[in-house]
Amino acid sequence: MGDEGGRGLAPSPLGSTPLPLPLPSSRATAGRPTVERWRWDAEDTRAAASPPPRARLSPPRPPPPPPSDDGRTFFKAARSAIAPHRYDALLAAVRALNAGETGAAGAVAAAGAALGAEGAHLLPEFEGLLARHL
Repeated sequence: MGDEGGRGLAPSPLGSTPLPLPLPSSRATAGRPTVERWRWDAEDTRAAASPPPRARLSPPRPPPPPPSDDGRTFFKAARSAIAPHRYDALLAAVRALNAGETGAAGAVAAAGAALGAEGAHLLPEFEGLLARHL
């Protein structure tokens, strides 16, 4: 078993007939593209055949709404409209509501008493806050 024209012979798994095995030599690649060139051609072909990138199917989501400042603006307005001891009474009414010691109707009555005549214009806003958050 020798080297015959750049080919070696190996025993066949199917019988006694030897199978030719290609051996690397300088003559084996003469006139044919090398393996590296074949890979390069395949990459070029694959890149040329690929479709263009797909567009997004749905538009981007809008940004979330900013946090509500209803309560903050109400309490700032109440603090500037009524006397400090009345403001403390208003806060006590809200704390009692949050603690479950009173219901919404009791909190509205306590807030009305705390706001008095000078903060009466704020009472409907307080009722609206309760309606939105309870």
